[in-house]
Amino acid sequence: MTKRLVIAFADSAAGLRGIAIAGAGTLLATPQGVRALPGPGPAKRAAGGFELSVPGELELAFEAAEGARGQVGATAIDGDAAVLEVDDDGGRTLTRVVAIFLGPVKVALSARRPPGAHGHGEELLEAVLVEGDPPAEVAIADPRLSTTYDGAGRVMHCGLELWEGEESEFPRRAAGEASAHGELAHPGGATTSVAFLECHGDGGRRGLGVYAITTPVS
Repeated sequence: MTKRLVIAFADSAAGLRGIAIAGAGTLLATPQGVRALPGPGPAKRAAGGFELSVPGELELAFEAAEGARGQVGATAIDGDAAVLEVDDDGGRTLTRVVAIFLGPVKVALSARRPPGAHGHGEELLEAVLVEGDPPAEVAIADPRLSTTYDGAGRVMHCGLELWEGEESEFPRRAAGEASAHGELAHPGGATTSVAFLECHGDGGRRGLGVYAITTPVS
């Protein structure tokens, strides 16, 4: 099975959130609204890290630990980023990506529904939490994701419980409420529905996030 590069990013000061998916393009949410940008999506840089270029629209560089840097239009971006490489079987499997940015804390989660699974409870989840100075990544032993949808099937709320290990007494928690929505089309017919989130977590931290669901070709 191949991997698909997915990068979620946000800059709270600019009120900007986005997601870029290799082969499908980029979806950007700004105070002016949500719009899809043309192009092949993010790519690895020869010197390391990742980049996203849409001529006339944006030029961004990403480092998993350092975040997103560059320009969106005339706006300088110095924000957060989550870089994921998710399993890609040609659009036959439902997958989810959730990224939540809470100041010094970042959470990135991916979920894949294997063939033959009957619902949300049978998905395979992986998550990491990044925090500290310098940032350190912690793999989460037992991530749990709950999602609420509206009548049209759009994500409206999500909650994360992150159990760091078997002996953890309490989970780390984060949640988000959707404030905007958009969609990207993949070659071959799969689609990714995206909810842009207003987020909150432990200690009263607040921030931004992205929740994306890629639906298989029917």
